[in-house]
Amino acid sequence: MKMTLRLSSFVLFLFGTMFLFGGCTTKQAYEGSKLPRESVAVIKPTTGAIDQTIIVQVDGVAGKTRVIAEEIFEVLPGEHTVAIRAISGWFPVYFTRERTLSFNARAGRVYRVEGKVRDGKAIVWIEDETTNEVVAGERQ
Repeated sequence: MKMTLRLSSFVLFLFGTMFLFGGCTTKQAYEGSKLPRESVAVIKPTTGAIDQTIIVQVDGVAGKTRVIAEEIFEVLPGEHTVAIRAISGWFPVYFTRERTLSFNARAGRVYRVEGKVRDGKAIVWIEDETTNEVVAGERQ
């Protein structure tokens, strides 16, 4: 069977879409029954064209460790420790570094983990998605 350019482009598009969105999951990082969104805080990584972050773990609960793997964590309000992997560059040449930050999460809030690798160091921060206030680390 001979594949046309149009068909092969469509197949590549489908595989690419499955690869990118197949890695998105939400993990409950607390014990007990699942609580409603307004009772928990959400911590999520960011993915950009050059810089992205992966949440390696929250309070000892491990996340995914693949380069393209968005894992969102739900946590109870209070103090949390987040291990973050910052990734910068284009495949096959990219740089990764890890750093750990702690912050006080509030119920009903979504926190965005941002980061990049510059001069061999992980520059990471966590910000409240509603207010854009940095709650841990330092934005650069």
